Amino acid sequence: MGMIILTFILLILAGIGGYYYLYNNNRNSLEDILSSNEKSDATKLKDTKRKIDDQFNIAQQKKQIEIDRILDKINKKGIHSLSSSEKDFLQQHSKT
Repeated sequence: MGMIILTFILLILAGIGGYYYLYNNNRNSLEDILSSNEKSDATKLKDTKRKIDDQFNIAQQKKQIEIDRILDKINKKGIHSLSSSEKDFLQQHSKT
């Protein structure tokens, strides 16, 4: 009878130990998964910001190319050679 009780206690302790081991390993795996998702979200955010910055820079470059083209036209042919849309464009984008 004593041997059965001792065996039963050992089985209970082994079960508790196994549960504790599995719980800790799964918890660490879950934390790894969550932190990797957070990293990928942070990476996605950085990529989105980079895309927005790139789009802004491209728009600025296009605007500057048009300004330079209009100013070259003024230099070669005079201000009177500008169309009304070119004059409007310069007026809208002039820095004051």
